[in-house]
Amino acid sequence: MSKQRILPIGIMSFDRPDYLETVLQTVVRQLGYGGWTPRFFLFQDGSQDEKSGTAYADPEQIREAVAVFKRYLPEGNVVLAPFNLGVAHNFDRAERLFFVDHAYEAAVFLEDDMPLQPHYMEVLTELIDMAIAHPHIGLVSAYGLSKDMPIAEQRAKSKTLCLMNEHNWAFGITRQCWQARNKIVTQYLEIIDGLSYRDRKEKHPEINHMLRSLGRGGKGYLSSQDSIKNMACEVLGIHRVSTHTNNARYIGRKGLHMTEERFFSLGYHRTVLYNEPHGGFEVPSAESLRMLRKVL
Repeated sequence: MSKQRILPIGIMSFDRPDYLETVLQTVVRQLGYGGWTPRFFLFQDGSQDEKSGTAYADPEQIREAVAVFKRYLPEGNVVLAPFNLGVAHNFDRAERLFFVDHAYEAAVFLEDDMPLQPHYMEVLTELIDMAIAHPHIGLVSAYGLSKDMPIAEQRAKSKTLCLMNEHNWAFGITRQCWQARNKIVTQYLEIIDGLSYRDRKEKHPEINHMLRSLGRGGKGYLSSQDSIKNMACEVLGIHRVSTHTNNARYIGRKGLHMTEERFFSLGYHRTVLYNEPHGGFEVPSAESLRMLRKVL
């Protein structure tokens, strides 16, 4: 009998139970997981700052988010933060639980503002298997490249992969990638430790010094945890790849980095979704991905 392959799926949540419900409605309708057995976790951030006591969310929204998760995934695991960790440290505790405490081979991370197409996990798990077999690929996603790409063009490119954009949304990551990347990311986490993630601008001098020490100073990196993680992958020569097809839709009109006005100005409401299950992807070589990175 073959060994069961557990795929932990971390769902990151804060104060948007309505968005979370929309996402979970699509999670429970997934067509399959490509031979993996999913195990669901809710990483629910807290409402109050540990030091100042400042409330960043209504505690009732936190309770409602947990209730929504248990309603849709009653067998899932709730990992509740005692206070507000912020995005970076909430992700860090999730990653450490999966890759240090449990030593899972790979993991998936979803946020509460990206509903998935029914075939999303079938596509993503094929990409995860690819990344495990080809270590020059570390992160994979199926949310797509261009939100308004016409269906005909998406179909023509449905077996090829591209580089992920700056957002790590609805993605899978291998343990091997995380272990290498975390040696760099830990420096960033230590810099912002004890500071609200919202106030990380106070540490920009230290963050910029870290970037310069890695040969990445002045290259346009931001101080967000996604940006730092992407930089770390670039330093290590680990690639982040995505489908050309749009298999998920960003709905976050309100949030830490988004307003309704900006949401519409960026055209997220015009996302053209791909409706067909697909797979059999061509494995991009390390050299071809390096060339794509140079073009960008």
